[in-house]
Amino acid sequence: MAISFKKFIRDLSLPSRRGGAGLEQRSYSDFEEALRVSSSAGYARDDLVRVIVAKTLRHRDQLSRTRFLDLATAQSLLGLAARDRGHTFRVLDFGGGAGIHYFQSLALLGSGIDIQWNVVETPEMVDAASVQLGNDRLKFFTSVEAAVGDLEEVELVISNSSLPYTPDPFVYLEELLAVQADHVYITRTPLGDNLGPEIYIQHSKLSQNGPGSLPEDYVDGDVQYPITIVNRQAFELKMKNQYSVRFWSGEDSSRFLRGVGVMQNYSYFLDSINLNSGVH
Repeated sequence: MAISFKKFIRDLSLPSRRGGAGLEQRSYSDFEEALRVSSSAGYARDDLVRVIVAKTLRHRDQLSRTRFLDLATAQSLLGLAARDRGHTFRVLDFGGGAGIHYFQSLALLGSGIDIQWNVVETPEMVDAASVQLGNDRLKFFTSVEAAVGDLEEVELVISNSSLPYTPDPFVYLEELLAVQADHVYITRTPLGDNLGPEIYIQHSKLSQNGPGSLPEDYVDGDVQYPITIVNRQAFELKMKNQYSVRFWSGEDSSRFLRGVGVMQNYSYFLDSINLNSGVH
């Protein structure tokens, strides 16, 4: 079943999740309650979308000039290097912001590969990013179904710090697994060992959204959005029903999840069971 992003918490780009000031200790009964309690418009804010697009444009140009990828970026792109080799690379990037991972991947993989990169994002981000950053290789869609239909066949699904910001991470995880891509790379995803799920409000600054520093013509301010922490064991079980785990890692989360109990960021690179059995 396809899921519309009209009810999706706004903008799922990786850099926007990195530097938050931590989470409130209070938990909420459901996602909608947390969204109502948030004192700002969260990722529906027009200035937030414009900042992320502006930063991505600037970062794209910097990558073209310098070819510099920092260590954090290299870790985020690890799944690209782990995929099966080939000349054509079709990617569904769930919550990929204004397409920053596409431009970073061009720098990582070089020009000898044909990349088809479809980003699934909010309507606000799709509208803004399509005009300023979209091309015949980088496209933006508001649903997984539409993005898959355009690609026809998906080699890699990426979810980079995005599932916890959906109304129900398990539902969205199931839809991504149902794409039946050769590989799935889920990274920078906070999971807990409590029974969960637990819903909090995360706080960050406008300047902490998107790659790099805040453009000079913007004034910094607070941004709030709900985040859902689900049980790690239950999360892993859903993945292993359809995929085998080639590798996984735990990441330091002390800044990201301060004051909310025992939890950690995790990454998983998954291979389709069909690939291992020779059926695809």
